[in-house]
Amino acid sequence: KPAGELLPGTINENVLKAPKWFDTHCDEQNKNFEIICVGDVVSEAFLQSSVLAHHLKMCIVDGKTKRESYDIDPGLILPNTVNIENPAGRISGKASKKLWEILDSDEKCFIKVSGEEDALVIPVVIFAKLGTFVVYGQPPITDLESKIPSGMVIITVDQNFKKGMNLILNSFEKVKIP
Repeated sequence: KPAGELLPGTINENVLKAPKWFDTHCDEQNKNFEIICVGDVVSEAFLQSSVLAHHLKMCIVDGKTKRESYDIDPGLILPNTVNIENPAGRISGKASKKLWEILDSDEKCFIKVSGEEDALVIPVVIFAKLGTFVVYGQPPITDLESKIPSGMVIITVDQNFKKGMNLILNSFEKVKIP
């Protein structure tokens, strides 16, 4: 189940719907909201959108989509590129610490992950400022009783989402990696 609001459709359709969605979901005091994208396709779409790009705080990519290579140029939108390691199916303590440092600063960053970026949505929501929007791509899920269409998921970071993500993170098995 998506961890936020699913906008069903293609990335091209959703990047056109997104500005109106943000306008209706951010409060009047938060017109300078920040967006964090997790995933290559959604990051590229937001970087290329003249309406959305200026809200980007961070894009987190692993250079792959559907297990195929995917190359993104952050251009001048996100001037700082940071490389981190995060093994597939895990959340690295070092990666989490780096994300916290960046999210605690005024820095805008393009994060290149060696490994996998998907699970990093969890620490990103935990560390992001309240009112930040976290966006990730949703592949179609057809092997469940109630099917989930492909699209884009938007999380509005609030205390409830932070608590929920902390519960998920605390359920992870702790493993020391040499």
